[in-house]
Amino acid sequence: SDLVTTLAATATNASIDAGDAFLIVNYTAGGDAQIWNFTDADGANIAAGELTLLATLDTITADALVTGDFI
Repeated sequence: SDLVTTLAATATNASIDAGDAFLIVNYTAGGDAQIWNFTDADGANIAAGELTLLATLDTITADALVTGDFI
């Protein structure tokens, strides 16, 4: 996935444990926002198999989504 490639080594975080889960919002060059679910399998780098695309939101300005937009 392009998201995994973009994150590369910066996706490593020693405080992420196997089983941890969170959402990632990715803005595309086409003006969309993608919401991904990440569930860590091994406590290491984010891998493509640990990501699930939950939604693609059309015509969303980059950095326009904030925590309060999610209920």
